[in-house]
Amino acid sequence: MSKSLTQKRVLSFAFMFLVLFTLLFSVGFAKSVDAFDSDNYYSIIARHSGKGLEVYNFSTENGANINQWDYWGGDNQQWQIIDLGNGYYSIINKYSGKALDVYEMSTASGANIDQWEYWGGEGQQWKIEETVSGYYTITSRLSGKVLDVLDLSTDDGANVIQWDNYTADNQLFAIQPASSNGGGTITITETIVVEAGETYDGGGATIVAQGMGDGSQAEDQDPIFRLEDGATLKNVRIGAPGCDGVHTYGDVTVMNVVWEDVGEDALTVKESGNVVISGGAAYNASDKVFQINAASTFTVQGFTASNFGKLIRQCGGTTFTATIYLDGVTVTGGDECIARTDSSTTQLYYRDITAYSNDDSFTWWIFPSSSQVQAY
Repeated sequence: MSKSLTQKRVLSFAFMFLVLFTLLFSVGFAKSVDAFDSDNYYSIIARHSGKGLEVYNFSTENGANINQWDYWGGDNQQWQIIDLGNGYYSIINKYSGKALDVYEMSTASGANIDQWEYWGGEGQQWKIEETVSGYYTITSRLSGKVLDVLDLSTDDGANVIQWDNYTADNQLFAIQPASSNGGGTITITETIVVEAGETYDGGGATIVAQGMGDGSQAEDQDPIFRLEDGATLKNVRIGAPGCDGVHTYGDVTVMNVVWEDVGEDALTVKESGNVVISGGAAYNASDKVFQINAASTFTVQGFTASNFGKLIRQCGGTTFTATIYLDGVTVTGGDECIARTDSSTTQLYYRDITAYSNDDSFTWWIFPSSSQVQAY
């Protein structure tokens, strides 16, 4: 056998091996999925951060942003995955009923991912492939680009975009049945007290009160939660009737709490402290959402309120000093204002506020002096 023929056969075998390896690699590591049950909901968890994809601030609006946040089982973090029968899926948010969508049908790397009313466009169709065992890429039919957590961020609120597929950890997602992550309904007949320094993590459960009030403006209702100094309340939905919401006594943190139907108030500051409201939402407050009854620093960040009278009210006629910070707050359907005080020493600082109202009398601030309100 000639040297030339031997070389050709070696090259031929090498080529065949390369082709076979490529096929095996692609089958083993870019496997299409057909196991999603459209009657169930799923969490979508970024591999690099361990955080869940969610609709920001529980928005139901077209164009609302998709970001990542610590997974706690909220309805805005749960997704229905529906097989379209063409190799692609629609991905529908449980809370809003709207579809995962490439903003403005963009094909560019870096284009934003939002939610939009489902209409079947290619910007709302997604290929889901198991690229690494237990993790999936989610690829837009429109652009061929994959979901990507911007800049490999591990922060709560980090943005989700589309980008060329590098199979990086911020482009890989675990997709798991949401029912395995908590939730359910807990019925209570007396106030839940979170003691000093303790944390109550509801895991996405909905708290429903019985015999504690009717959720009206009556003053004699019991609170759902009482938070002592240093307490944290997180990952809870408060169902109707909202009774007298949450009472705070000192420095407290409230994270990812949703008031489905605000009662007398969603939260009342009973004793002075540093109160931080981070994430979450409040709906259907016939008067106030938050009531400040004691000198405090009061921070609201990444929060949504809809259908309310006032977002924040310092107790009428009082002159104590409160310092209020609003950051990343969205309000819709307000009747009166975002914040109101009668105190000439209270200060409010705000940024990234979005407000929509059909009431011509709605205003952002009712303060003794405009100098008490500043952007920062």
